[in-house]
Amino acid sequence: MACHAQAQQVWMQATASLDGLLLEIGDDGVGFDPDALVHAPGHYGLLGLRERARLAGGHLKITSQPGAGTTLHLHLPRSGKTA
Repeated sequence: MACHAQAQQVWMQATASLDGLLLEIGDDGVGFDPDALVHAPGHYGLLGLRERARLAGGHLKITSQPGAGTTLHLHLPRSGKTA
């Protein structure tokens, strides 16, 4: 994330609850338009992350915009629950 983002700082926060685990990873980098990148040819990394989250019963949300850094929000349900 730091390499592509040209970030100076990266942070991570994990929160466990009765619903499951929320993992947030963010940076102060250059940011991007997540919708445009997901549909760009040859850019399959974020698509792969979303698919892995879905296969685990969770979901991945990407918050970013040019010049404003990026945050990944990964929610994984407790064992036996689906998102």
